[in-house]
Amino acid sequence: MYAERLVKLVTAVAGPSSNLLHHCHVHTQIKLFSFQAGLQKACWDGKMSRLLTLVPPCSFALYSRSLVLPKLWTNSSLPQQEWMYEIPNVSLNVNKASCLLSTRVLSSWLTLPEKQGADYVLDDSLLDDLFPVSGESTHQTYPLLEIGLYGLEFKSCESSLVSACVASLSSLNVFLYTPGIGGKMSAIPIVYGPNDTSCITEPDFFTLPTLGKTEVCSDCITATFQKPKHTGVSE
Repeated sequence: MYAERLVKLVTAVAGPSSNLLHHCHVHTQIKLFSFQAGLQKACWDGKMSRLLTLVPPCSFALYSRSLVLPKLWTNSSLPQQEWMYEIPNVSLNVNKASCLLSTRVLSSWLTLPEKQGADYVLDDSLLDDLFPVSGESTHQTYPLLEIGLYGLEFKSCESSLVSACVASLSSLNVFLYTPGIGGKMSAIPIVYGPNDTSCITEPDFFTLPTLGKTEVCSDCITATFQKPKHTGVSE
């Protein structure tokens, strides 16, 4: 009863303040801090191998709000539902062996226990590649793919007239690390941005061994999508 009385009061006000509108919404906020994922081998004697990190610690944030009793609102341009996702930074470090082993582990979780033995994953030779015994070469000698996303934001809203989405990505890095001389890993950039392309029309732009470091204030990727709900000519 309180929600209906509040909404009727606010809708009767010409140009209600943001504080009043805040109390006329249902708010949901979810935050996840220091999320990380990796692979680790547990031996029968209780010893644990070192952690092979696939996703370094990162944080996520989800926020949504929706109007209370949307049928009572007459302002067609007022969003009825809004969503916002935010990921400050997230990266993924994988090689071929870790991808295959992760697939086997996920498959063992989704398969009924009676259809496979208990050693379905433990007998896999990929464990020897990723978690070698002392004295053997480690997984660091394998090519490693690193994917990094920074400043990822996604917003969507829906009103009685239109559905809209806005997405932005501040920075994107994709590197391939290959074993070099002396066991050192050499980095090969595949995709990274944003970059200053003001000199892209010059002949020497694609022949330079490296690009100069310049500060680019704009986002790497921005996208906007709008879909009207009423497409009739009379409307």
